[in-house]
Amino acid sequence: MGDINQDGFLSFEIHKFAKQILDDHRHWFSLCEKLNRFGLSKMLDLHIERDIEVKDIIDSPDFEIERKKRQLALAKKYISAGYLTRALSNFQGIILLAEKGMVFEVRTILRCLSEIAFNLVAVAKNENFIEQLICQDYFHRRSALKAVLFNHERGVKIEGKTVDEINIDIDDISEQIKELKIKKLFIKDKAEAAGMLSYYDSQYVLLSDTIHSSTRDLEHYFKIDDDNLIEEILWGPETKGVDLLLFSSADLMIIILNAIQSIFKIALNKEWNKLIDQFNAMADEIEG
Repeated sequence: MGDINQDGFLSFEIHKFAKQILDDHRHWFSLCEKLNRFGLSKMLDLHIERDIEVKDIIDSPDFEIERKKRQLALAKKYISAGYLTRALSNFQGIILLAEKGMVFEVRTILRCLSEIAFNLVAVAKNENFIEQLICQDYFHRRSALKAVLFNHERGVKIEGKTVDEINIDIDDISEQIKELKIKKLFIKDKAEAAGMLSYYDSQYVLLSDTIHSSTRDLEHYFKIDDDNLIEEILWGPETKGVDLLLFSSADLMIIILNAIQSIFKIALNKEWNKLIDQFNAMADEIEG
């Protein structure tokens, strides 16, 4: 494997840059590693029932209503545990990429972590939000079927069903959406339900520029001279802003773990309080 000008981030030389980045931001990396370890311990300790208990409501006149409530309560725990697992994976990816100075890749995953936070906090704060979240699958299934037909028109063979059968399925789903009065949720709706519109309107919107490769976001790759002309292409490991990205990631991870605490009623011990105190002290330095 060649040097960094030959192989970029795949080069053996990347380890030299990684060492420098770790040294420059060792306090933030250390805090993130502690948060990750704490989060993993809580994930592995989660207890989720395998089924709902209905013996005590079997003779109730509101049996179906009560059973649905318990099913949704169980689904809430399953889905929340899945979100925590995904969040920890995202968080670990951010740490690994930040070590190598891959800041734009970090921004991409940070946006994913933001969406998990919106969903989890909304679930924790709103009793009926889990049902709305689950019902979004109607829209996903309909879109997937429409995509099959779209590709079929361009020569892609359909397996298992005819075009007419798929059209019937699409109509059936559309009718169910109408009958159940399911509202399509956008990311902003989820952020609003979570009480995190300030995150959405600031951090999330800026991260979306990276995701969608906006032309303004590409300016980071160029050095511009006094005549507003491109002097050189900038690429490779980036050290500037790594601390801010780790701060934002840790902030979201704390929000996510607080939501998990609320949903599962788990105790956040002295170790957690110590992590929060450390984060707040370091955050003050960044914001100052």
